Amino acid sequence: MSSPAAQPTGLDDTLTVFLGRGRLSQGIRQTLEDFTATGLIRDLVWVDADSFRSSSAPVTHLRVSADGHPEITREPFNVLIARSGADQLNLGVLNIVGGPDSQIGHAELATLTEAVDAVGSFRNTHRTNLIITAVGAPLDGDLPVLSGYVNLMLAPEDSPGPESATVPYHFDQVDNRFTLHCVAGIASLFGIWEGSTSAPVAGLSSTSGSSFRLVRAFYRRVDGQGVQARLKERILDTTRNPLPRLDRPGQNVTADYTEHPGSFAADAAEELLGEFNARLLGETATAYSEKTERTTSRSALGEFFGTWAKNMVGTPKRFWRSLRAGSGDFVDDTVQSALYGETGSRTRVGGVADRDDSGAADSPFGRAGRHSYAEQAAAELQQVWSSYANTAMSLLDAYPRMVGEQTSETRLPGVVSSASPGRVQVARSAEDVIPGPGTNFGAELPVEVKALAGGAEVAPYDLRGAVDYEQRLSRQAQDQQRDIGRVLGDFKQWREHHSGSFAHHVARGLHHRLEEQRQRDSSLSDEITRLRAREPRAGASTVWAGVFRWLGWVAFWSLAVFLVLWSVFHLRGGDSPAGPDRWIQHLNDAPGETRAWFFGTWFGIWLAMWVLQVVFETVQQIRLRHRRRTIVDRLSAAEENQRQARRAITRLEVGYQQFLSVSQIIGTLLERPFGTVSQERVDATIPTNTMPDSVVFAEANPDDVVVDELAQRFRRDLYRAGWLDTYVFGAVNEAAAEYSARTGSTTDPNQVFGTGGSGTGGALARFADYVSSPDFRSRDRSRGEWAEITRHLGGYARRDDAGVLSPLMTYRGGERFSAPHRLPLAHSVAVGSFNGEIATELGRVDGVLELAPEFCSHARHPNTFDAIGVSEVLVQVGESATQKDVAFRGAQRAPLSAETISNMPVTEDAQPQSDWVQPAPQPKHQLPGMGEF
Repeated sequence: MSSPAAQPTGLDDTLTVFLGRGRLSQGIRQTLEDFTATGLIRDLVWVDADSFRSSSAPVTHLRVSADGHPEITREPFNVLIARSGADQLNLGVLNIVGGPDSQIGHAELATLTEAVDAVGSFRNTHRTNLIITAVGAPLDGDLPVLSGYVNLMLAPEDSPGPESATVPYHFDQVDNRFTLHCVAGIASLFGIWEGSTSAPVAGLSSTSGSSFRLVRAFYRRVDGQGVQARLKERILDTTRNPLPRLDRPGQNVTADYTEHPGSFAADAAEELLGEFNARLLGETATAYSEKTERTTSRSALGEFFGTWAKNMVGTPKRFWRSLRAGSGDFVDDTVQSALYGETGSRTRVGGVADRDDSGAADSPFGRAGRHSYAEQAAAELQQVWSSYANTAMSLLDAYPRMVGEQTSETRLPGVVSSASPGRVQVARSAEDVIPGPGTNFGAELPVEVKALAGGAEVAPYDLRGAVDYEQRLSRQAQDQQRDIGRVLGDFKQWREHHSGSFAHHVARGLHHRLEEQRQRDSSLSDEITRLRAREPRAGASTVWAGVFRWLGWVAFWSLAVFLVLWSVFHLRGGDSPAGPDRWIQHLNDAPGETRAWFFGTWFGIWLAMWVLQVVFETVQQIRLRHRRRTIVDRLSAAEENQRQARRAITRLEVGYQQFLSVSQIIGTLLERPFGTVSQERVDATIPTNTMPDSVVFAEANPDDVVVDELAQRFRRDLYRAGWLDTYVFGAVNEAAAEYSARTGSTTDPNQVFGTGGSGTGGALARFADYVSSPDFRSRDRSRGEWAEITRHLGGYARRDDAGVLSPLMTYRGGERFSAPHRLPLAHSVAVGSFNGEIATELGRVDGVLELAPEFCSHARHPNTFDAIGVSEVLVQVGESATQKDVAFRGAQRAPLSAETISNMPVTEDAQPQSDWVQPAPQPKHQLPGMGEF
């Protein structure tokens, strides 16, 4: 045999075809089908030499699909080759020695080789002739050695490993175990075990002449899916918050769990709400009293005379305005009384009364105004809830994020970084931050009890929902409903257990601020009423102003009457020296100076009364102005503060609804950052029937300590500071894209926190319901991460010192037990020799039982559906041999009779029968090389 060929090529583009005939070959085919049905064997084509007459003859195709399902079909040979798309052919001829009509020569091969040449243009074709025989098999004629083929003889022996003693298969005692031995050898030699990436026979060159080589194979398959499931559970377990790994150059910083979870969460909530207190409550007007002003008498007199002068000039205008208003009121009252009546009428004559300064025009609680302001408030609070989500994640993974009003600044929450220098503390679990839907109360209640309680669930951080839920339970308890008392007790324990989370403290802070604003609104209403009652009204006058007004009117009208009478009597010609109009004559005869003095004094009295009236009115006006200024300032501030308090109530109501929806989203994703981690696995392909010792199917069953140590390696790399960004925000973006596609609307994950929350039907509420829905929660979002982890796990498991694949559990005779320790196959490539019973004395001298190390090969490959498990194939090839080196018996030799077999001893203590003569001992001849075996 020439030197080995190039390294074996991959099997993805190789078509493996077997050609066989006879009863044993049919048994081999059926066993191959059984192995395919259990997922142990990869693609192959079986051709029956006796029924194959043309390229369109049906053949058996055995394969395992990409998802692990076995498929066994009968198809025309030419169609199968054309559909396969393979550019290499691995042809294996199975020549069985000892069976009638079971050998295949070039004549039987002609039809198949012609069909291959006709329908397939293969870049490379490798031909192997595998001779299958047992010790003492009858042979009449020549061995079926094929020229141009790699001629191999499968050694009829079995052993657990190359270093162990071998047990031969005798022709007269072969059973189904021999068939399994043949199938195992074929699968190892031709690389058709599931997961194999190469065929060992492809690395051998064709033999010369009639020579062949003995060959044997050892196959060990370790199923690691159970280990993989345990590792996956431990690596992706976030029930207890994974301590994040902090990478800070030049600093030795480690994260640790907080020692005081309650105060940790409370301080974080107060820090967040304090940061956004102004945004939550809005602005507040400051009520003030005008400070005492220092002025001079000159300035005071100047203010007085200036106001007095304006009042003097404006007196006629004020008089006519007052007169017109009084007459208008009189007319309105007269018409009201005459036409509509004073009481019981909805129609009022005249203008409306002055509205209260706090009318609904400026109120945010009008129907349209309230809705508009709620939308505005929701948009303004978006940054609050973005910081709330960032704070929650930073409490778990210790990563600086935007958690305040400054959107350009990232920092850690104070409670995370406020520990001792060089130390960072984080929450113990996501349940201590924002509890997820799995902690909601009511999901596990019996249907009838859930119906009595309203049928809904309540989240631990929903304070209002919890109060309402408890009230419903209490009402049912009063009606003496069965089991309600126990449920009520469980509910109270549940509330107490979840009262220390970060979300619960945020809800409590919002509720406290809401109650404060409501109390503030009520107190401001009382203050406004009091201030309005104290407010001075325009038009109020002092007593002295009224006295001088009356005296002024007396002086004015007396002068006017006197002048009228004087004019009347003067026109009548009152010139009689006696009579009632004598005073007219005297007044007319008086000197002009006297008359001027008389009328001037009278006019002066009226003018003095008017001036004094305006003086006292001016004094009162100045006093009212300064008094009113203080009251009006306080009233205006109180009204503005009430308006802001009511706006703050609206903002807090809207904010609480948003808080519930944001907590629903983030709590769902923090509870299961990787979604619902699936444990998909293909059942371990471990046959329970007795397999040859050279084939080992085992399950890895390492100690928990080994699994935990390996899992911890990957957890250190996976859970770094900020690891939640990938899975929380990644899930939010994924959910937003899916939700937008389903609803046909655009859901922007960067803006959704600024829309209406729980109970409003807004975008945030609908999106929260989608994220927390069973459909989305059941997704496994760890596939990409787990694929990367398993890639590294597979490389580690294939190392010789991988403790994760030991010890092993195996099956023998349908029973599961610990597999014995064996020398690794990788260390036994050229160890051992073939069983001596297969060789003649000449073969032993020729050394056909020895191994040819240059042709022996060992391969380790992963299992297709098992990233942890590995499979090993060791193929050992002997030195070149010929027919005379192997012990056969002639075909004419009759087998031992049943009587002879029955007379054979079956125990070591058996004594020969009297009629059986023990042959004389023959001298032993030690042949060269025999001492080595």
